[in-house]
Amino acid sequence: MAIDTTSFDARMKRINKAHGNVMHGAGAGKRKSGMVKGFLTGLVAYIAFSLAELHLMGTLRIGFPTLGALAMALAGTFAIGWGLRNFLKVQGKKVMQGHLAGIAIAAATLHLGAHLAPAQFEMAFSSDWVATVTERTEPTLLTRNAGILSAQNTVVTAVLDSQVYQDLTNPKEQ
Repeated sequence: MAIDTTSFDARMKRINKAHGNVMHGAGAGKRKSGMVKGFLTGLVAYIAFSLAELHLMGTLRIGFPTLGALAMALAGTFAIGWGLRNFLKVQGKKVMQGHLAGIAIAAATLHLGAHLAPAQFEMAFSSDWVATVTERTEPTLLTRNAGILSAQNTVVTAVLDSQVYQDLTNPKEQ
């Protein structure tokens, strides 16, 4: 049985003309993304949430002073990240791992931008935000008042102040 390559080539030209370049073989039409794209969407999602929180709600928050602020930051960042990943069609097994890593890095290092490039951050955020960040935080990667350590302090304080923890550590005498 002979295969007519000219008719096949003509058909492929028609398909490509109608639908753009069509991939052939296993994996055709699938976009494979990994940790890098997930990491970038995590960075962008956290920064976008911080900008939205400042400009839409007027909140000058540095770090996470309460569990509510931490929960709102997590929910907002995940919502923005989900929308961004769906818009860009970023998929893959390691995307969520990269996304979480990107959020963690952005949360840990956003205050450093205010210390290293205050003029640029004043354009994006505000001069009050930059002044507050540079006043309350140190220009080091891990600082108690911002990022990961702030979230850790908030969670530990909430646990230590909870009634369940108090009941466990101080049993009532009968």
